[in-house]
Amino acid sequence: MRRTAAAIAALGVLAVPASASAHKYTAYSGEAKTPPKSAPPTTELNVFQPAKLKIRSGDKVQYLNRAFHTVSVLAKGASRPPIAVPAPGATYSGITDPQGNPFFFNGQQKFQYNPAVFGPVGSATVGDGKTHSSGAFAPNGPQPAQYTLKFAKPGKYTVLCLLHPGMKQKVTVLKAKAKGADTDSKVRARVARESTAHYKDAAKAAKLTPSAPATVSVGAEVKNATLLTYLPQTLTVPKGTTVSFQNLAPSEVHNFVFGPSGAGQYVQQFQAATDLFPSGPGAPNQVSPPFVYASEPPTAAGTWTYSGNEYGNGFFWSPLMDTQPGDPPNGLPGTEKITFDTPGTFTYFCAIHGPEMHGTVIVQ
Repeated sequence: MRRTAAAIAALGVLAVPASASAHKYTAYSGEAKTPPKSAPPTTELNVFQPAKLKIRSGDKVQYLNRAFHTVSVLAKGASRPPIAVPAPGATYSGITDPQGNPFFFNGQQKFQYNPAVFGPVGSATVGDGKTHSSGAFAPNGPQPAQYTLKFAKPGKYTVLCLLHPGMKQKVTVLKAKAKGADTDSKVRARVARESTAHYKDAAKAAKLTPSAPATVSVGAEVKNATLLTYLPQTLTVPKGTTVSFQNLAPSEVHNFVFGPSGAGQYVQQFQAATDLFPSGPGAPNQVSPPFVYASEPPTAAGTWTYSGNEYGNGFFWSPLMDTQPGDPPNGLPGTEKITFDTPGTFTYFCAIHGPEMHGTVIVQ
C-alpha cells in the first residue's frame, strides 16, 4: 500500500526519537538496499530485516524504510487492527457518476481509514505491555525514512507492520548486562543473507502462473516478497468469457479499475475527490466507496458484467481484495469475476498501487 510522502509527513510520524541509548541497532522495514537488476520489476519486500534480533534492555532499534510501512508492537493479547473502519453514524452521500447521476452506494455505510493503523499510537518506548506504533510512514525524498524503538524491559517482542500481514520481526531483549546480544556485524551479515533469499523468492513469484484458464493473478508473492503486477499482464479471451481476478499476494490488498485514466482523467479525478486519506488530526478521512461496494451492483455475488461503455466512459472500480479474513472492513473476497460481453481492448490498474500496476484484457 502506498501513499504520498507529503500526506504521511503531515501525520507527524516521521520524526526519529533522539534520546540516548546503550546501543542502537539498524534494521529495515522492507528493502535493505536498492533491488538488484535481477529483481523482477515492481518487487517489494514486505519483511523486516533482520527477521530476528537479540538485544539488551535499554537498547534501541532504528528502522530504515524505503516504502510505506508501520513499526508497531501490539499490547499483549491485542489483535491486528483493520485498515478501515465504519465512520460512526455516517453514510456516503452526494457522489455522482460521470453522467451526473447518483451512484448506488449513496446512503450506504461510510468507511474511514483507521487512525489506530495510520496514526501514531503510544510512544517510541516499548515494554509496558501497551500498544506502541509509528503509524504509517514513508520516505520524503531519496533517503529512507527512519523510526526508532527503544526496548526498555527484557522479554520477547513481535514488531509488526500493520499494513502488510505477515510482515513481522522477533526481538529478544536480554537483561542490560547479559551476554549474547547480537553484534552489529552479525546483524549486517544476517540482513545480507536474508536480502539475497528474499529477492530469490521474488524471482519465484514472477514465474507463478494462474492455475485455471481465463484467470488473472492479482499480485504475485512468495514469502512476503511481493510483485505489484497482474499476471498475465495481457489476457486475450473470446466475447462472453468470465475472467476471474484472483489475489495471490497475501501481504497486500489490491483491486482493479477500468476507465479513462492518467493525469487529469476521470479515474484520477474521482479518486482525488472520494479517497480522502487523512493528512492530520481532524482532516477529512474517507475510504473511496467503490473500495467497499464497487462502482455498481454485481450481476451475481462477486461477479460483474463489463462492456467498456459503463457510465458512458467505461468506468468500473472493483472492491478491495485480499486473503486476510476480517481485514478490512469485515473480510474481503480473494476472487472477483468480470464477464466481458463486448469485443475491445480494455486496460486497468490498481487504485491502491497506481498505474504502475496495470494490465490489459483483449476481448475478441
